[in-house]
Amino acid sequence: MLEPRCVCPVDPGSLDPRNYTLSLLGVCEQAGLLDAGQCRGIRQVLDQQFQELAAEYTKRASSTLPRTAARQLYDAVLFRCDAYLKTIPLSRSIQLLQEGQVQLICRRGAECMLDAFARCKIIFRQAYALRCPFPIDAYTYAMEHAFDRFCRSYSARFDPRNDCMGVDYPLLGRPAYALPEEGVWFVEAYYSSLLLENQLCRMIPASALEALFAGYARIYRCQPEDLHINGAELVVNQLLAGLLFGAAPLQVLFAEADGLRCLGVPDAPALTEAFSRRYEKLFPAPLLAYVAGYIPQFLQEWSMRRGYRSLANWLVLP
Repeated sequence: MLEPRCVCPVDPGSLDPRNYTLSLLGVCEQAGLLDAGQCRGIRQVLDQQFQELAAEYTKRASSTLPRTAARQLYDAVLFRCDAYLKTIPLSRSIQLLQEGQVQLICRRGAECMLDAFARCKIIFRQAYALRCPFPIDAYTYAMEHAFDRFCRSYSARFDPRNDCMGVDYPLLGRPAYALPEEGVWFVEAYYSSLLLENQLCRMIPASALEALFAGYARIYRCQPEDLHINGAELVVNQLLAGLLFGAAPLQVLFAEADGLRCLGVPDAPALTEAFSRRYEKLFPAPLLAYVAGYIPQFLQEWSMRRGYRSLANWLVLP
């Protein structure tokens, strides 16, 4: 006998965020929330959705598909379901599956993607308006070309997991594709992060940014445009080190290299608290939280580079 529908004995942590619908089906079946007949009916509707999508993909000119294309299209159906189910309470997701509302789930998932696409455009315009004069080619591509490529090439219908951008510019403390989101939600998360980073870097004089990039290019013996590094990370490293030296807010390019000799590894809670106190009136709350989230990685890098020369190359201009 099935569990009462109001009960939700499912641990959200047991669900695969990249394969949400199928993992939810499996967990519900194991927990007795769905019987074998219900699961079979759900999969039949998913198969029907796939067949309709395949017919549209081939323009009804062929009844066969290459295996790779078939996998991509079935994944597109599941991705659409994931898009909606992940936005609603878990108990509601289970109820919809119990009721066999797969077509409703697919339709709402498509609407979720349209909404996300609209948000992406707004966020990108805001980030673009605050773009910074970074010499890095990867940043220029991300700001000037990648979003246009996304708008031209993204297929929410047939290949929604692929954002089509191919960005290579890293974010603060992580590579671009370390973000867990996919498809249109990756684009939204990526440019939301760049918007915050642009807000930060626009607070720094362009001449100071130029000198900062030139200094790091000398360290790595390359041209500034060839640096594969995040501009906000260079700035934040300077701000956090400046905080330890007692520099003024937003001051970068300090040259007290000798002071590094006597500095140990900073205390994480103390540095985070000091940073929050100093910048809470200068930074909007989302930016403050975004930068504060990088502090543990900053301290890890500091610990790895404890030698004077290594710290000097990382934190100050040569």
